[in-house]
Amino acid sequence: MTSYLEPAAPSAGDIAVVHLTFEGFQIFGGGVCAVTQGHMNALRQVQPEFAKHGIKITPYAAEIAYSSKHPRWVPGGLDRGRKQLHDMGGDLFLLPNYTGGDEPRSPWGVPELGGMENWKALSGAATGLLFALAQRHETVIAYCHDVPYALTSVYVASQSAAADLDITTLFINHASALTHEMPVPNPERLMVECAAVQWAKIMPAARLGAISGFMRDQVVRDYGADESTVVSAGNGITPTDPWYRRRGEREIAERLAAVGVPGDRPLIVSFGRAAGFKRHDRVLQAAARVPDAHLVLMTDLRREDLHQLKAELGADATLLTSFDKELVASLVQWPKTRAAVLYSENEPCGIMPMEVRLLAKDTGTVLVLSDSGGFPEQATDGVDAILGRSGDVEAAAAAIGRALEMGEAARSEMVRTSTERVLRECSWTGRLLRTLVELRPGLADVDARVGAVLDERNVAAVGGAR
Repeated sequence: MTSYLEPAAPSAGDIAVVHLTFEGFQIFGGGVCAVTQGHMNALRQVQPEFAKHGIKITPYAAEIAYSSKHPRWVPGGLDRGRKQLHDMGGDLFLLPNYTGGDEPRSPWGVPELGGMENWKALSGAATGLLFALAQRHETVIAYCHDVPYALTSVYVASQSAAADLDITTLFINHASALTHEMPVPNPERLMVECAAVQWAKIMPAARLGAISGFMRDQVVRDYGADESTVVSAGNGITPTDPWYRRRGEREIAERLAAVGVPGDRPLIVSFGRAAGFKRHDRVLQAAARVPDAHLVLMTDLRREDLHQLKAELGADATLLTSFDKELVASLVQWPKTRAAVLYSENEPCGIMPMEVRLLAKDTGTVLVLSDSGGFPEQATDGVDAILGRSGDVEAAAAAIGRALEMGEAARSEMVRTSTERVLRECSWTGRLLRTLVELRPGLADVDARVGAVLDERNVAAVGGAR
């Protein structure tokens, strides 16, 4: 039997990959939703390739149970999710919410993440599920997404050795109490995040996942993590997704006209959730300083403060309350769009810059980013994007100005380099394979072979979409 402080002997023959999430199937959300669905798409591609080498990978997911009256409920999402997992030989499970199916609210911090009692119940339920799956498969790798599952690693690691089960947990912060809840963080959130970080120091099967170098550095510096316990679990995109196809100019023009976007002006476009750290106010202030271009700013909720700011600035802008993905793609691909601007502060990683890069592959739209959080590690200023100093409106305006002033040759070269970078570094299949080989080094040879096949497929898909 395995000793208490050592992980079970790894087996590479029969692996269950489990995602413990709180959005992505029943309800629409932000980064965790995108990660969950991105990994499901990657697993669908990876699974048959590993099978060719005698390795069985079975995907599972478990999500908090929600009511169909939830404001972000996706009709049919649960059934689609179950079919998606069943088609790959896995399953989708529901875990207790303890709120009647609404958000597990917290009185402060990020309310939607809930509080300690909910996290303890949810982590306990998730642990029971992982134990059951570990008796069905030789090894289990569980992605524990964010604070609601922070205690799962504690519960699993303290009991799995006694049951002689091979379970590795990967606690992944998609933000943290010290990046998004300052100056007064939620102490309960801070407590469970610290518990997961310290537990990883004594339980080798309880690992930490970093979605970016920024988050890796933060968990080591501010939470005292041992860097050897941190595994790469970066965010990514699915290049084979039909969403990245090139849309026709007429189709785009009709879609933009339907929401009142002027078709005869150079455009600056920006997107993102209505969260304060996205700094839509900075984008609006910067765009107001740039003449002869119209800003289109899209959020998922109506922000009255932004409408008031637009009026005060007299900004030439259209503010949209929508997260229609076709509209996002159309704005990026419109021939008169010159820049896509994302200016978050302390963005943990950011998937949208990756998405913009691939949507813009055949356009003249260049990417403008702040130099904060996980953004700078995604970009080389002047080569594949333009960076501006975070928190500085004048610097943001100057960065946008650089994008507008670029000649067509320089613009085309930046877009080409940008596309190459995202394909090289940011596919979901590549991200998944890197994580698997860090957790199971014995897979390195097969991992490399599978990666080469999938990389070639991704490049072909993008080339074919031109």
